[in-house]
Amino acid sequence: MIQKLSVPSIDALRESQALDDLWQRSGVTSPMLRSACLANWQQTFGNGDSPVIVRSVSQDRWTAALPLTAARMSGNVPCFRLASNPWMQCADLLVDRHLASEETFDQLAFQISGLPASFLFLEGLVETPGVVQLIAALRREGCEVLRQPNFETGLVRIQDSWDEYLASLSKNHRKHMRRSLRRLQQLGPVEFERFHRFDDDWELEQLLGQALAMEDRSWKGCEGSSLIANEDCRQFYIACCRELAAAGMLEIQFLKVGQLRVAFEIGCTAKSTWHSHKVSFDPDFAEFSPGQLLLYLQLKHWHESRDVATVDTMGVLSPAVARWCNESRMRYRYRVAIGGPLSRCMLRGFRRVQPWAGRLLRRR
Repeated sequence: MIQKLSVPSIDALRESQALDDLWQRSGVTSPMLRSACLANWQQTFGNGDSPVIVRSVSQDRWTAALPLTAARMSGNVPCFRLASNPWMQCADLLVDRHLASEETFDQLAFQISGLPASFLFLEGLVETPGVVQLIAALRREGCEVLRQPNFETGLVRIQDSWDEYLASLSKNHRKHMRRSLRRLQQLGPVEFERFHRFDDDWELEQLLGQALAMEDRSWKGCEGSSLIANEDCRQFYIACCRELAAAGMLEIQFLKVGQLRVAFEIGCTAKSTWHSHKVSFDPDFAEFSPGQLLLYLQLKHWHESRDVATVDTMGVLSPAVARWCNESRMRYRYRVAIGGPLSRCMLRGFRRVQPWAGRLLRRR
């Protein structure tokens, strides 16, 4: 087992077949963690720094990797974190479950403890066996670790028939969907429209343009959080969509009424899982619950076609999404003190102060 700390250029990362090979062998399903999307994230949000990949190699094959990016806490304190932000998570712990051993995680922990920083921040991680083993190895290495719930995400497992799944939902929710669909059909034929093969970049960008313009007309545009209102994020997102389309993974879905597209979802399929990345609808049709109707028709399609086995809603689990999910999972935030006694002392102090601060904020 060889320990290696890799600091590739962004261009070299974009062409990293070793990272993509490990992603394919890992239990992580989101293709946003492939090398091209990670390179796009680093180029857009990484302040021009090269990524750092903590990895373990055995017989010329990567057995585990943790892609990180340099950052600063409170302006001056150096730290490392996952390549992720509220817009997109493009990094996770990748582990070959068949080749990894305890030594693999000890090697990763040894490299992490030697990074030129005080802290490591890992946000949005599902507590998989690999994550549990890495945290245990970091503690063996002498690192202080603070684990906290971060947010919950929802899943729909495609197991039963569509009728059986529908019967498992609440009676009021089923009634609301039937009523909304009937009302919308009074305006014209309702259609679930899918695009998963694109003739060229022009067609892809036309469809993306229509979808993002619809998002900008929604509350996100009013709050300045739409992609059109954030040029760097828009360029990043479009670049990733091009990469996923070239790999045959991207899909753009619309809810149509007559000739009008009134809701959309952009996502990708990999490892028998549909990953929902962006959803919005035309606010002029809000009274018909178009986003919910699109999800209704999408889930009906997945149950009947069996093209996927799981729908991963990806983002923070909201009440509107939770009513469709038959499974949920918590994502965790880990703060790791890797800079010696002072950083360990700071993290312990934060651990003691945080419950008091949380109670104070709740009182306000």
